[in-house]
Amino acid sequence: MPHRANRTYVSNADAYTAWTPFAREILLTTAASEPGIITYSALAAAVQEQSGITTDQPAAEWIGKLLERVDADAAKRGEDPLGSHCVQPRTPVTSRVTAARSRATPAIRRVSTESTRREVTCHQCFLIVAAGPTCSSCGAPLPAYVE
Repeated sequence: MPHRANRTYVSNADAYTAWTPFAREILLTTAASEPGIITYSALAAAVQEQSGITTDQPAAEWIGKLLERVDADAAKRGEDPLGSHCVQPRTPVTSRVTAARSRATPAIRRVSTESTRREVTCHQCFLIVAAGPTCSSCGAPLPAYVE
């Protein structure tokens, strides 16, 4: 359960509301830097420290919902998604950079038949998988590619 330093309870909804603007600012700063990525645990620690609201849950259990809220806020502002700059620490650095860059681009791309892509980066698990309707690793829908 989220709580303040004095251990008073904070609802999940209130915690996400408090964390979202901090996460947005951190991700904007991250996006402007090289290599443009931050790990789940680093983002989780930063938003908790800056907001004064912490949780005992592992970051992997709640960071996805926070990133969804940040991306929804970015969409309302007409900005590119920022959540793609936050990645799991076990992903190799080159894959993280590729995933962050590919997620920031539009979901539909026009490609010529000569250069049809056979692999894509999954926006959910950030793995490079064979092109198809869904990710072979996590089952998430993959970006559509039009010839």
